[in-house]
Amino acid sequence: MIFLQATGDVYNPTAGDLVLMLTAGIAFFIILFWRRLAPGAWRSKLVASQIKKAWLRMATEEQEVAFTKLIVEAAKSDGKVTGDEGEAMFEEISVAHKKAAQKLSQDDMYEVLNQLDSGLKKKVLGAVQELLNSDGEFAPKEAEWLAGVVKRLS
Repeated sequence: MIFLQATGDVYNPTAGDLVLMLTAGIAFFIILFWRRLAPGAWRSKLVASQIKKAWLRMATEEQEVAFTKLIVEAAKSDGKVTGDEGEAMFEEISVAHKKAAQKLSQDDMYEVLNQLDSGLKKKVLGAVQELLNSDGEFAPKEAEWLAGVVKRLS
C-alpha cells in the first residue's frame, strides 16, 4: 500500500485499481438488491424456511393471497396464535396480502391452491406443517385441521 507523503499529493489509480473498484461496486449492488432481482425459484433454494420457500415459488398475486390465507388459517387452527407462529410468518407477507386474504373465501382459496402443480402443493403442505410445529406443540385441533387441508388439496 502506498501512503501519501504530503497532503498535497494526489492518488492516481491505475487501470487495475479502477477495474477492482468497479467490480466491487457491481458486486455490492448485486448483493444489496438480490432479494428483488433474483427469480423466486432461485431464491427459494437459498432459504431454509419451508414457509418462505413456498412463498417464493408462488407465481401470481392470486396464489400469494391464497397461500397467505392458508398460512393465517393454520396459525389460527388451534384457537390461538403464538409468538412463534407469528414470527414464522415472515416479513414478505405484507399487510396488503393479509387484507386481501381476509376477503378471500376458503372455497376460493382451495380453488387457487388446487391449481398448483403437485411439487408446489407438497411445498405448501410442508410450509403449513412447519408453521403448526413452530410453537413446539402439535395440538389435536391442529392435526385435525391439517388432515382437512391435505384432503382438500389432494
